Amino acid sequence: MENQRFLIPLDDGLSVEAVYYGSGTLCLSSQAGCALRCAFCASGRLGLRRNLTLAELSLQLQHAQGRGITPKRLTLSGIGEPLHNAETVIPFLAQCREKGIPLSLTTTGCNLLRLAEILPL
Repeated sequence: MENQRFLIPLDDGLSVEAVYYGSGTLCLSSQAGCALRCAFCASGRLGLRRNLTLAELSLQLQHAQGRGITPKRLTLSGIGEPLHNAETVIPFLAQCREKGIPLSLTTTGCNLLRLAEILPL
């Protein structure tokens, strides 16, 4: 299967992006926009709109599944800094672990102590 990009509308009129890579990885966004403005990333150009909810993180997976995609693994490396939304991301990571879904995240390194609460290091 080829790579597929999804623009997923949210209830408040904002949208988030999820990307399925044909190798089996579904890349999820953790925020609508981003506050960091990293030089290598276009996501921060418009700034942070808001953090996504737990339901909105799950919605991205459901959206892909509704299009016949069964990812082998998830990664929180789409739009936003996952650990700036730790209050939602940490429970999402825990849910994935409980369901046996492999999940990784890409971070700038902020808030790592919060992440250590659920991940063995």
